[in-house]
Amino acid sequence: MNEIEPVRKSRKRHGTFLKIYIKTDDIKLNIIPIPLWLAKGTISFILRTIKLFMRLSKKEFDSFSTSDINEVLTGVKSIIKEIRRYPPFSIVEIETGDTKISIRTK
Repeated sequence: MNEIEPVRKSRKRHGTFLKIYIKTDDIKLNIIPIPLWLAKGTISFILRTIKLFMRLSKKEFDSFSTSDINEVLTGVKSIIKEIRRYPPFSIVEIETGDTKISIRTK
């Protein structure tokens, strides 16, 4: 009798880090990979702090309101969630003469 072998799902590799590389004539900056969860947490913390400051100061800034902060926060969370669904890829690659800027997932 033939035995049926279980189908093994291959582990799908996805981007978990954000890697930034900048090179010019004067500087060469190779930033260590930043985990996406840390980037999301840091941005969330900064935006929530701004929102709290706006609430404590009891005035709305003309160009930026708390509803704008909520929209940006929602957007950042959805972008990072979407980035994690795909394998590593380049987000930005700029190369002009002696300057090179690269932002990618790893």
